[in-house]
Amino acid sequence: MRLINVETLRLETFVDDNIPPYAILSHTWGADEEEISFEDILKGTIEKPGNGTKKLKGCCSQSKEDHLEYAWIDTCCINKESSKELDEAINSMFQWYRKASICYTYLFDVPHGDDSWEPGSKFFSSRWFLRGWTLQELLAPGELRFYNQEWTFIGTKADMSSAIESITGISRRFLLGWEDFRQASVAQRMSWAAKRKTSRKEDTAYCLLGIFDVAMSMIYGEGDGALNRLQKEIMNKTGDHSIFAWGLDIAEYTPSKSMDVISAGILATAPSDFATCRHIVPRKQDATPVNTFDISGGRLRIHLPLHTTSTGETYGLLNCGPEHNADQVVGIPIYKAVSGAAHDEYLRPQGRYSVLLPRTAPSISIKHIHIQMERQNWTHEAKGRRLWLHIYAHQKINVKLEEEYPPVRWEKGRAVIAEASDSNGHITRRYLARFRTHGEGSRDIIVMLEFELHGLQPRARCHVMTLSRGTALEDLSHNLIYMRPEAFGKQAASIGNLHVEVAVEEEQVAQEPMLIVRLAPASSSLDVPVDANLELYQVNLKLEFVRILQEKDQARLETERLGQQRDEEMADLDQMRKRLAAIEHSREFGGEKTALSDGVEKGAQQVDQLTNRLNEARQREDEWSERQSEIQQRLDGLETKQGPGNWFETLINTLLNAGKINGDLKAVGDSDRPQLSKAGESRHNIGGQTPLSWAAMSGHQAVARLLIEKGANFETRDNDGYTPLLEAASWGHEAVARLLLEKGADLEAKNNNGFTPLLEAASQGHEAVARLLLEKGADLEVRDSIGYTSLLEAASWGHDAVVRLLLKKGANFETRDNDGYTPLLEAASWGHEAVARLLLEKGADLEAKNNNGFTPLLEAASQGHEAVARLLLEKGADLETKNNNGYTPRRCAIRNRHEAVVNLLDENSGRTGLQDDHFNHRERKRGGHPTAAT
Repeated sequence: MRLINVETLRLETFVDDNIPPYAILSHTWGADEEEISFEDILKGTIEKPGNGTKKLKGCCSQSKEDHLEYAWIDTCCINKESSKELDEAINSMFQWYRKASICYTYLFDVPHGDDSWEPGSKFFSSRWFLRGWTLQELLAPGELRFYNQEWTFIGTKADMSSAIESITGISRRFLLGWEDFRQASVAQRMSWAAKRKTSRKEDTAYCLLGIFDVAMSMIYGEGDGALNRLQKEIMNKTGDHSIFAWGLDIAEYTPSKSMDVISAGILATAPSDFATCRHIVPRKQDATPVNTFDISGGRLRIHLPLHTTSTGETYGLLNCGPEHNADQVVGIPIYKAVSGAAHDEYLRPQGRYSVLLPRTAPSISIKHIHIQMERQNWTHEAKGRRLWLHIYAHQKINVKLEEEYPPVRWEKGRAVIAEASDSNGHITRRYLARFRTHGEGSRDIIVMLEFELHGLQPRARCHVMTLSRGTALEDLSHNLIYMRPEAFGKQAASIGNLHVEVAVEEEQVAQEPMLIVRLAPASSSLDVPVDANLELYQVNLKLEFVRILQEKDQARLETERLGQQRDEEMADLDQMRKRLAAIEHSREFGGEKTALSDGVEKGAQQVDQLTNRLNEARQREDEWSERQSEIQQRLDGLETKQGPGNWFETLINTLLNAGKINGDLKAVGDSDRPQLSKAGESRHNIGGQTPLSWAAMSGHQAVARLLIEKGANFETRDNDGYTPLLEAASWGHEAVARLLLEKGADLEAKNNNGFTPLLEAASQGHEAVARLLLEKGADLEVRDSIGYTSLLEAASWGHDAVVRLLLKKGANFETRDNDGYTPLLEAASWGHEAVARLLLEKGADLEAKNNNGFTPLLEAASQGHEAVARLLLEKGADLETKNNNGYTPRRCAIRNRHEAVVNLLDENSGRTGLQDDHFNHRERKRGGHPTAAT
């Protein structure tokens, strides 16, 4: 090992145990002419322009300050002309950094005065964090110090660990050595390198040798082969399945039958394939062969649990998964190899990605399989056919194809835009092409190619619009799904004196379909072209409008909450004042007077504070209302259609179909990737739900009100028969329910299970909604499909507040369902003591029997509900009553081994002892009762 003598700036050579303490430099290389090379330092040529001299002198100067006589710098301590020495140095590099006394990290792009702890600082964006070689230089040293471009100390690795974790994604426990970073999974360590670059492709692998404790020979010129060799070496050292977890969940839509099935290989093509694997860790290993794998004959031989989805896709379940969710594992897509191959031979198909699946997913079988190691190239021998795109004739009208989105790879004037594997494949895609005139101008012509590929037959059409040069195609692509239908369908556009029309044709070339897009001059008498910027302006207005409605609803809820809280405080304050007035002139109650006086003073302050907060909340609500009104007027002026298909209903429907919203509207319009498919192809299933039903279910009163104002049908039903009012009742949204009732919604509408809004509210325990429905005249005794009334529902689920309300309104507390259960029998069966007490206080029949002859005490005893049984006994329940099988309460408790209940019954009868060892577990199911077979 060569080291620089920091006094003489000369190289000295040391061997093994004779190596003295030394400092080591970590940096990013500049231009070759700037760096101090091995030859330079041998010749004593250390004065060079740029940062090379600054790094050498700064490192040596700092070493002397730290009482170290030697330093090591990669630019000048390795003879790179010797391939043998370079090979040895690269394999030793990690250990050299690990054994250094101190590592100085010089950041040439971090200026003096930089606030390095702030995310927007130069430290956070330093090139050092993006280079491949510096990863091991970050992890290996025990002590690492950061210096800016002036060699001013910034902080140690420990000082900056929080910032470094944020920048690199590497957990602090690995950064600081609390836990050996080699205990991190292969996928985690690969993910640390996902965003890092190297000058040479091979160095992508070579810079990771120390990270994985692997030694390899250097073969510059092998390209991707270096990373393949590294992964195979890692596989020889470890049984960690996470090495196969690459490509995890990085696509919004994963086609299966719509692509040629060819092998992606079993190895990752780059560390970036592991970008989403930061939290993937191995599951606990066992001694079974399930966790073993090896390579033989170009195949990976591995035991894997295989899971087949309902759509026929097969995934191999790896023995790794998210570190914070032990119930999930990574599933890699696999596909049975071509016919004629061995039955256990699979390939990992290109174009499909790893996913997270339940660890105990259904349809699992453990198999010993072979997976092809090598990645295939796209060829004409692939199983399916490709769809090609060719654009021509634009040169004749003096326009240039500036860009496409998504980007395509042109080859001989054509590009593949889709692949179809069989006659059942169905793809819908949109591609955007930007054409620009050669002269100065502010706008471009945009051609949107939209096609559907049914099996092997394409159906295509194009749409033409104009777009400002400063607007990115990606932004336009993201927002296509929100644009008005009227924005599509034009085949021509004009920019100044240039009039262009576009046509698309379909041809067969070499037995594969090709879409040919032709641009040609058009007559000057064109309709007004579609202005994509104006469309985007409307889209942004609409999305902002929806977000405003969310904020308005939040402000309304805050106003209601604060109003209720203030009313409660005022009521308490009023009571204290009345009590204080009553004892004011009495000589007694001195301590109480003082406490009341203090309470009144504090209560008044609390009321004042709540009043101020309430006024602020009301002001915010008013401000959101004003903003809503302002934007709504602008949008209504642009699109005047009312009733079904109006702009607002269409927008909400689009968001639902595209899976862009669930219960929250704040993230509307945010997207990590373009939406290229039609809404109807989304994986999000809304089950026939309309925008109004969704608003009712989610509690968005402002959205619901506007939909109704614009003519939405408030009696429409989803696939389960739910109307918007049924949704609001089921989810407990009183404000939306009140709005719908004011508009005339059917109070007694039933879903497919026979539930009315009142039955839904009672079942879910929503007292406020139930009270509202009763005030509006809801039928107390209406029944669902299995004979439950609202009281039976509330009693069954233990909603005592709703039970109290229903009893107060006169509900029949001796009503029975189809199995003969009364509300008291339901409460006893499910162990709801508070509900049982309410019913008994009302006079419920203590000895009522269901169709199987069970009384409330028999139910409680059978299910082991000691508290309910005690209550029933206190009320005088018959200890010797029998069900249809002749079982007493005690016999039922013994059969199900409820010892506490047996003891309770014995206390009341004088008997002791368990005499029957039959034990029966029961599970609650909708429409059944736990004691039905006891």
